[in-house]
Amino acid sequence: MAHIEQGIYIGRQMTTNGTNVNYWLGIPYAQQSVGSLRWTPPQALATANETAEAYVDNSCLQEYNFGFLRTETCLTLNVYAPENASRLPVFVWIHDDAFTSGAATHQITVGGESAGGISITLLLTSSLVADDAFQRAIVQSSSMWPSLLFTLQEATNKTVQRMISSQNIYGLFVLPVIDGYVLDDIMENYYAQRNFKRIPVLIGSTASETTTMTYRIFNDTINSTQAQNFLETLYNTTIIDKLPTVYGPMATYGNPFTYLNVIYSDAWVKCGARRLAARFSEYVVPSYLYTYSYIVSAAPSCCGAVHTAELPMLFPSYLRYLYRNYTFTALDQQLSKNVALYWAHFIYNSDHNYDINPTNWSVCCSSTDNDLTIGTNPHMRSYYYNLTCSGLWDQYAVTNSTTAASTMKYDCTSQYYLSLFVLFSITIYVHV
Repeated sequence: MAHIEQGIYIGRQMTTNGTNVNYWLGIPYAQQSVGSLRWTPPQALATANETAEAYVDNSCLQEYNFGFLRTETCLTLNVYAPENASRLPVFVWIHDDAFTSGAATHQITVGGESAGGISITLLLTSSLVADDAFQRAIVQSSSMWPSLLFTLQEATNKTVQRMISSQNIYGLFVLPVIDGYVLDDIMENYYAQRNFKRIPVLIGSTASETTTMTYRIFNDTINSTQAQNFLETLYNTTIIDKLPTVYGPMATYGNPFTYLNVIYSDAWVKCGARRLAARFSEYVVPSYLYTYSYIVSAAPSCCGAVHTAELPMLFPSYLRYLYRNYTFTALDQQLSKNVALYWAHFIYNSDHNYDINPTNWSVCCSSTDNDLTIGTNPHMRSYYYNLTCSGLWDQYAVTNSTTAASTMKYDCTSQYYLSLFVLFSITIYVHV
């Protein structure tokens, strides 16, 4: 049982790899945003002395259906802890909140993937978040590209009709907003101007971030003309003219689909992750950069290690929602264990490395421009992104409070609707 200010929640126990784990699902952390509270900031829960079962979780309303109950009443937490746990470090996935029961409040790590990762980059810069609110951060597959932000005026000017007209593409969505309250500037400028919380960070991306989205448009049958036209809808002629010099001829990539996604993934996520890691490194704050390249055998081979590919390795129970009849192979299990241990040790003491780790993950350093590739043969490498990121995309990232539109041809919504992903709310007490 979990005793909190809102009463007693009765959880359950499961056994994972011989370890008993207690869990509580769907614990509210705020009043639900329904009725008169819809479209308002979350409101605090009243103190209560009730007993309730915490057996069922749910997810917020969203396009994709992975078998979870989808509902507006989703301001809830799932909590997992080892049996008899006490004052352990805490990993908060997606949602940031305070913990007073069974947790070490000075050992909180916030983390998220995709839009959740963007939320973490916002928490690291917002003046509304206390400097000691959390001690570590994990940012997975998120972008800081300037076009992902609306100004409040731009957001206001988006008509209801225009928003609804996008439903036949990828549904309704929202973007971070420069509102003068949470954000005063684009995130890139916060980091370029060194205005962020200097805490250890784990940052990375998958090897082929964009193929999940582009496959839905083209499958893998795209021809060279279609690939070129797609890129020209994203970037202006200044960038388009530089692509052959930076990336080489399209013909050297085997097929246009691969060429398109190498470029798009670099621009959208990979170079932003590298820039973010470098900003922390400048202050000798431990930052660890990774590129996830492993592909489970059930995944389509043409897509590579796509956006979200690392999540089943970090949260194996998620696998059944992606590949319902697939079971981890021995190699899958070993990689999942490695990933979980890397993450857990970072959450525990800001250092990924452990006694039996397959590869020593060294701190990101500008002099070596290093990242860890996580795959069948994990290894450190240096200067892998130097030509494409330093040579091209980084030049268009920092605007110093000027508009980024001059480098782009498309409306900022065009990129973000491709980045939507199912968000989970989860809290983990880490025991290593």
